[in-house]
Amino acid sequence: MIKNLIIIAIILGAVVVSQQPTVKEWGQNTLSWVEKKAEPYNSKIADLFEKKVYPSVSGEVDKRKDIIEEEFTTQKEKISETLAEKIKNYFSNIIDSIFFPNKVKQSSQSSSLLDSLNSQNPNISPGLQKCIENCQLPKTQ
Repeated sequence: MIKNLIIIAIILGAVVVSQQPTVKEWGQNTLSWVEKKAEPYNSKIADLFEKKVYPSVSGEVDKRKDIIEEEFTTQKEKISETLAEKIKNYFSNIIDSIFFPNKVKQSSQSSSLLDSLNSQNPNISPGLQKCIENCQLPKTQ
């Protein structure tokens, strides 16, 4: 627990210090030093990848390329349809709230007599509204 708190404090300290303008030059110097030191390892890793990993993976990727493209296209279409539906519903709700501010969205299963009469005629007299409330039918669930 304490070890984790110390690590979090160090990370937060590094974030705060890294935002200081005086540290920018030191950070650039450190980055260039790390890049110089890591260059031999980067080239060795790239060579290893090209010689060992790429040949074994490329054959499988070529075999399954059509399946991958088809699945990618299908998922992309599903996402765009879902996104379009959500955007349409969002703007529909905004337009409804602008043009019909008294309209309350309810599920089709739960409605009451008062709500249905209010939606048909929002200018019900207070006496009639009190009578309807007294004769209120229970909501179905």
